[in-house]
Amino acid sequence: MKKKDLLKRLNKLTKLIAKTEPDVEPDTHLFSQHSIDHERRVMMVDEERCSQREMVNIMEESNHIWTIRNKIHNGEWDVLPLVQLEKEVKDFITQGQKISAIKHYRNVMDRDFGTTISLKTAKYTVDALAQNIKVDLTRGYDKPS
Repeated sequence: MKKKDLLKRLNKLTKLIAKTEPDVEPDTHLFSQHSIDHERRVMMVDEERCSQREMVNIMEESNHIWTIRNKIHNGEWDVLPLVQLEKEVKDFITQGQKISAIKHYRNVMDRDFGTTISLKTAKYTVDALAQNIKVDLTRGYDKPS
């Protein structure tokens, strides 16, 4: 993708982030982490300080922020923790750490959602996510018979 085209898309994300920032800043920070990370990426692209591989990473991370910010914009606050969990599990998968992905998924579901996910279901869920199959993380993925 050309720099100009990437910057045009990143500009759309900049507008969405600004539109979905809280009206009242919390006491702990003035700028959201999404804003900071996004601006850093825009600067890297604009100043041509990134390789092709880094540009792909910027596109992937921007897609993740775009998904979250659209959910905020659409009032889907309750699904945000699951969106974050899915990203974390996919990050483990990308790093070739499926066992860690399974453990993390089970731990977060138990700790944060009070849901016990069996080892078998967690494995099938991680395998499905690795194949980009849409999964309801609250129930997990059961391998079709």
